[in-house]
Amino acid sequence: MSGAPTRRPSLEGARAKLARATEHIGLLQASIDRGTPLVALRQKSEVDTRGQTVRVAAEIETVPALPASWSLLVGDAVQNIRASLDHLVYELIALETGSYWEQSQFPIATTASGYTGWRDKGTIKRLASHWTVIERYQPYAGSDPPTLADSLFEFLQLFSNRDKHRLLVPAAASIELNQSLSILIPSKDCRRTSPTTVNVGVLEPGAELVAETFLITGPDPRVWMSEHYTPLVCFPEVPTVGAGELLRMMQAKAARLVGEFESLF
Repeated sequence: MSGAPTRRPSLEGARAKLARATEHIGLLQASIDRGTPLVALRQKSEVDTRGQTVRVAAEIETVPALPASWSLLVGDAVQNIRASLDHLVYELIALETGSYWEQSQFPIATTASGYTGWRDKGTIKRLASHWTVIERYQPYAGSDPPTLADSLFEFLQLFSNRDKHRLLVPAAASIELNQSLSILIPSKDCRRTSPTTVNVGVLEPGAELVAETFLITGPDPRVWMSEHYTPLVCFPEVPTVGAGELLRMMQAKAARLVGEFESLF
């Protein structure tokens, strides 16, 4: 039975998967913007032994569960981005060899020697000179150490593999400094004396969200605190970037790679 393609190689499938991922990312971001559950806070204060300063912290009381529907949208977006890359190499192999290879998959590795599986090796061999272009997009092909942009396909691989077995559950984190600065507001009888300490990781009950030390300057040194905080919805592995933004970055990188081969089809 011949392995010759029954149709002309095309980037149609890769583009369609990327477009579908864009839809899912848009739905996710719109849902996040509409109603991210709030983190409940409680105030904790401690005056120093000389009565000159007071340290005030906004402690995390509860971190709500994020909607399960967000996990489904994340998984759909990740799988479609991953599939677009698989479509790409499938069509490039047919273009290069005249035959589709049904075992092909888009190789991703963190080192140049990391392609140990037979499917990766077989795909790279059949891609021939096209592999030179694809390799520039690999996690190890950028700076040392890799930047977030360099590592996007590494996270894509991690998330797509994880999504095959369990939901990709987004986490709540704190990173917006301007928003954090508005949580603790001193009265006229105290003033800030130290930079705000901000928890930039994944939020957990009992941890401090922000903390500041205030100089006591009058008889009524009050510090007002917001009772709730709108967290950043993120992946636990990248708590400094919103989940929607990280997915957009992955989709954009995959789209740039697909675009590298536009003239061949």
